[in-house]
Amino acid sequence: MLDSQKIIFLIKEFFENLDGDKYPEILGVNIVGSLARGDFAVGISDIDLLVVFRTGTSVELGEETVHRLEQELKKLPINNELSERDHFIDIGWELWENLSISPIKYFNLFQNDLRDHHLLVFGEDFAFQMQLPEFTEQQAQQRLEKFIQKYHYCGDYQKILCLGAALRCWLWIQGWKNFDKYQIQSFLQKQADFSDLLEFHESYLRGKKQSQKLCERVVKRLSI
Repeated sequence: MLDSQKIIFLIKEFFENLDGDKYPEILGVNIVGSLARGDFAVGISDIDLLVVFRTGTSVELGEETVHRLEQELKKLPINNELSERDHFIDIGWELWENLSISPIKYFNLFQNDLRDHHLLVFGEDFAFQMQLPEFTEQQAQQRLEKFIQKYHYCGDYQKILCLGAALRCWLWIQGWKNFDKYQIQSFLQKQADFSDLLEFHESYLRGKKQSQKLCERVVKRLSI
């Protein structure tokens, strides 16, 4: 069974062996999210990578480069442990000049999480070079509403991911800005009136199927 440190080692090794001359458009690549934070759970968490391209890179070249990286990364031994899932490597990418307007969560809601928890694997460490506008509560509320709307029309697996993202956003609005899954769990356990959110989050962490009734209760709570 692979653990998070082995996965990090394999990804770092992959990028160390990458021919930088073939990818001059890449400014930097960071491991982000749960794998960088330390709350990665095999079978539940995605492997999140964030790629930033140099100023002037075309969207078409960015898309082509990310597609090539995805195909190569899927050949790593990581695939043997996680291949039951259709999508386990999530590469977010953006052009350097567009960071301040990017919809990617690591440049808005998760911007502090990115600065505090990232592992450079290729190129320059852009996380410390970013100059981003402060993410506001109003923007967080708008993002939460979009997650709730998306929940109602996506498939079962995506519904759970949507609701998990909505919960993190809702907690951020309430003042809880730590995205570590187990820290969130500990926080919910200490709240007397969060039993429905706690039940959902416990099942979410275990990768268990959620009942529709519970999900609807959570949606109602997050929509208030």
